[in-house]
Amino acid sequence: IETVRLELARFLSRTAFPAGPRDLADTLRDKHAPDPLVEAVERRPRKARYATVHELAESVVRARRTR
Repeated sequence: IETVRLELARFLSRTAFPAGPRDLADTLRDKHAPDPLVEAVERRPRKARYATVHELAESVVRARRTR
């Protein structure tokens, strides 16, 4: 989880939160984040809201484990 959190934190500042996956994916894209990272965020449930980069990272890692 730490690796994913650090990678997300490179592109998402504290001001990006709270937000849903669509807004976060748009921000990642605007900051030229790697496509696999953007796609992982886009696959989060549409109605989800994340208050911190750690919450988002947990969700991304959980989804990767269940695929």
